[in-house]
Amino acid sequence: MIDIEELRRRRFRNWRQDGERKVENPEQASAFIQEVGITTLYAASPEFPSLYQAHMGDPNPPNFASWDSPSGYVYTWRWELGRPHVAFYGVVVAKKPTWVAFDRLPTVLGALMERRTPKQLYAAGELSADAYRLAQAYEGTGGLLSTKELRARGGFEKGKESRAAYLKAVDELDARLWLAKRCGMEDGGDEMSHALVTAHYSDAASAAMKLDPVEALADLLAEVIRHSVYLDPKPISRHLRIRAQTFDASLLHLEDKGVAHRQIIGNRTLYIPPNC
Repeated sequence: MIDIEELRRRRFRNWRQDGERKVENPEQASAFIQEVGITTLYAASPEFPSLYQAHMGDPNPPNFASWDSPSGYVYTWRWELGRPHVAFYGVVVAKKPTWVAFDRLPTVLGALMERRTPKQLYAAGELSADAYRLAQAYEGTGGLLSTKELRARGGFEKGKESRAAYLKAVDELDARLWLAKRCGMEDGGDEMSHALVTAHYSDAASAAMKLDPVEALADLLAEVIRHSVYLDPKPISRHLRIRAQTFDASLLHLEDKGVAHRQIIGNRTLYIPPNC
C-alpha cells in the first residue's frame, strides 16, 4: 500500500520545505539550485520546488508585499545569483522565472525549447511580427542585450503602447525558451539583460538540438522525479506546456526504463519510482 502522505513528507524534505534545512541566503540558494536542478523563484507549480518555499521551510508560506520581508529578501536573489551567473534564468515552469543548473540545461532545452526558427514560425503565421522583429534585433550581436538596447534595436520606442507591444513580444520569445534573463551585470547594478539562448548558451543549445525531444523529456522527468519522489502528470504537463503526444511518449519511456511506474491513488494517477 502506497502511503501518499509519506511520499509528500519525503518530497518536502528534499525540497527544504519541512522546516529542517531552510535555504537561508544566496549562497545556499546557489547550492540548492545545483542540487535539485530546476527550481522557480516563488511557488509556481506543485511539481517543482521554489526558492521562497525553501527559504521559509514551508510548502504554504505566507506572502508579504513589502521589501523588508522574506518575500522581498528572496526577490533580491535574482541579482545575488544573477551577477555571478550561477545558473540559467528564464521562463520555464508555468511561465514564471525559473533557475536551471547549467549541467541540466541541455536536457531542459532539448525537451522544451522550440526547435523551429523564428523565420519558420513567422512564415507559418505562428509568431507575431513584433516577436519576429525582436528576434532579428540580435543579428550582429553576441546574443546579449540590455532591455534598453533590445527595445531600441527592435524598434519599440518609448511610450505606454510601445512598451505593452514590446512585453508581449518578449513573452512570445520567452515561452519558446528562445530568451533567458541576466540580472545585474553592469557595474553590479540591477538592470535586466536578455540573452538569445541559441547564441549566449550556444554549447547547451547545440547539444540540446542533437537530442530526441521525447527522450530528452523522459530524462528531464526522471531528474525531476529523483527529487520530487513522485510525479503528477497533469500539472507538470500543463506547467511545462508540453504537447500531450510528446508527454505520453516520454512517460512510456520512464516506464520502459524502469524509472517509474503508474500508480492510481484515489482519483489521481501518479508516477512513482520502483523502490517506493
